[in-house]
Amino acid sequence: MKTTKARVIQNETCKYIGVKPDLYDPIEEDVKAGLECIAYQITDLTLRMAQDAGLPLSELRADAGPTANKYLMQFQSDIAQVTVSVSDVAELSGFGAACAAGFSCGLYDPETILANMHRSCFTPEMDHTEREARYNGWQKAVRQALTH
Repeated sequence: MKTTKARVIQNETCKYIGVKPDLYDPIEEDVKAGLECIAYQITDLTLRMAQDAGLPLSELRADAGPTANKYLMQFQSDIAQVTVSVSDVAELSGFGAACAAGFSCGLYDPETILANMHRSCFTPEMDHTEREARYNGWQKAVRQALTH
């Protein structure tokens, strides 16, 4: 099976669009680039949504499997330049559906459930110049992938 990827090397950082690892690339580079790709795509989407809504992006709330990766959550915060708030419940959507059912039949007390929910927060730490260089490199890689 042939794999395709767009890659731009900039400041010893690899930018991948649609990551499909191939056997000849170092695994660490693929993993890091794959994680960063997630953060860049989420940033693209959330910035566009904020622009369309005419509202500033003040926080990202995250759940599910990738939130277990602290590097990804910190990088997401750095690139999006907002706090990333991660639920202690990994699959919050399923938990929310179960809670809604339990609340509606009186099985669960909403105040008790909400009082026991906790979040970890990641705040931007990356230098603004480095962030701009990295995000501009991502945008350049996307433009190149779309024009080739």
